[in-house]
Amino acid sequence: MKIATKIRILASALALVTALTVGWVMYAGYRGSIASLEREVLQQRVEADVFRLEEAFNEISHDIRFLEGLPEVRGFANGSSRSRRELGDDLAGTFVQLLKAKPHYAQVRLIGAANDGAELVRVDRAGEEVVLRGEQELQRKGHRNYFQETSGKLRGEIYYSEIDLNREKGKVEFPKRPTLRVAMPVYDQGEAFWGIVIINLDFQGFAREFIGTSRERFAHYLCNSSGDYLVHPDEGKVFGFDLGERFRIQDDYPGFADFIASGDDGMTLAIESGGQSDGLWFHLQRVKPRGSEKTYFYGVSARFDEVVSAFKSTLFRTALIGMLLCVFAFLGAVGLSLLITKPIERVALAARRLGEGQDDVDLPYQRKDEIGVLASSFKDMRQSIRDQECAILDANDKLTQANLDLKHFSHISSHELREPLTRIAGLASLLEREVGGESGAAANGLAKSVKREAASALQQITDFRVFSHLGAGASVREPVDLAALVREVLNEFQSKLEERKALVALEDLPVVEGYRNLLRVLYRNLVENALKYSERDAFSLRFTCVGSGRDAVLGVFNTGSSILPEYQGSLFQIFTRFHRHVEGTGIGLSICKRVVECHSGEIWVESKGDSVHIKFRLEEKENDDTEN
Repeated sequence: MKIATKIRILASALALVTALTVGWVMYAGYRGSIASLEREVLQQRVEADVFRLEEAFNEISHDIRFLEGLPEVRGFANGSSRSRRELGDDLAGTFVQLLKAKPHYAQVRLIGAANDGAELVRVDRAGEEVVLRGEQELQRKGHRNYFQETSGKLRGEIYYSEIDLNREKGKVEFPKRPTLRVAMPVYDQGEAFWGIVIINLDFQGFAREFIGTSRERFAHYLCNSSGDYLVHPDEGKVFGFDLGERFRIQDDYPGFADFIASGDDGMTLAIESGGQSDGLWFHLQRVKPRGSEKTYFYGVSARFDEVVSAFKSTLFRTALIGMLLCVFAFLGAVGLSLLITKPIERVALAARRLGEGQDDVDLPYQRKDEIGVLASSFKDMRQSIRDQECAILDANDKLTQANLDLKHFSHISSHELREPLTRIAGLASLLEREVGGESGAAANGLAKSVKREAASALQQITDFRVFSHLGAGASVREPVDLAALVREVLNEFQSKLEERKALVALEDLPVVEGYRNLLRVLYRNLVENALKYSERDAFSLRFTCVGSGRDAVLGVFNTGSSILPEYQGSLFQIFTRFHRHVEGTGIGLSICKRVVECHSGEIWVESKGDSVHIKFRLEEKENDDTEN
């Protein structure tokens, strides 16, 4: 991939990531702000309602204290000089005025401890009217819980009953009348319990006035200390504990269970539906009337549908704007990258055309930035390449001429050396035939030595010519079947191998790309080397191959000879001989090394015991770590 394309992709990706990141930050921030605002609005509403509710309870506490402190009540308890009828009439008038002033009060009574808690004064609300009950309608309440529990209170303490359904003669009234009873004990002058004064609160009317009704997006709840519903949008769930079936807030909303058991003041819960809250929140607050041991839980659930709708609309517009920004950013990034990368492409084109041998590309030298510096550097490099190319061509011409002169000199030298050596060998042969007798035997031996040395010199000159001309004309590689090539070489040495009773073996040799004539020279020299240096007959001669392709390690293994470790490093140097008793010129293995190097390979020797294994690789791998 071109660097210009990479720059465009990178610039476009950065623009896209930036736009998406900004969009996500806007979305997350806006959503978090909306959620925080929803919770804050709901908490403030609940706190305001709780404040009104606590003030209402404080008002009831104030009224019951007012009633307990009335002179008429003190007159009943302390035995006033006025008659009980007069005291009752005056007290009844006060009770009537209180009920008229407080529409949610259902009943106000004065109950004495005597006669099993007999009611002394009782005023009831009957519909829209306030009714004073006569003596025949008064009842005894000494057995009721609220009377017994109030009688245990100290002077000045207020008793709050549980909020439950009103009962008459032990049975729940229908229609249902949820009632809260607030009472105070009345003591006489001797601090003896005399009776109670009590207000029955119409809780249904009280709830409508101070709690409100569930409507629109808000739903109101009130629970007792156990979590039983006292107020609920579904009337069928209220006061279930009085009707034999309990409905509790912690059962409907398990998230509130720990809060109810704890002492925390409030908790906000996101109510999920279908895996999402959808703007539905529920805040529950603990309520504890002043001077009372009772605890209630007041809560409001709110659905912020219109806020969620507005948020989704804003989100859609934000996403649309974000997409447009992405498109503009992408186009801008592409345009900017084109502006930046076009000069780079010109420099790249110049480099490519220079590699093709052309030199006609205009470069942006006039730019003052890094691209201008790169273009100027490229210009200098191009001129430097021209100068070096001229120098190389000149040196190559001189080297070619020197090689020609050397080749000519070697040809003349070898020819001039061969002629006298040939004549010396001929004269030695003639001398060997003409000389006889004992003196002739000595001369004959001397003539043989001269002949042998002359032949050795001739062989050395021949090998030197082969070594100096090795590779000439071998410019084209071709597929070479090494197995067939080795068999041809073995045919040349068949008589010698049979004479030495050599055990020949060929492994699975591959077909390689190489110079056929040079590979033939390589194997001929290795076979000849094995025949020459194996010190015993019936030796093994094996042509090996390990691996395949460029990993293939070829070789010639023979027994009957060995090479000491200290000599293995210099084995392939020219004119190197370690066995002076064996005829040779010391060039054979150097020729093998030269052939392998012509194939860009490497050659080495391994010798253990009485065996020698010459291995070679015809094309050396890059970063080759193979151990041999």
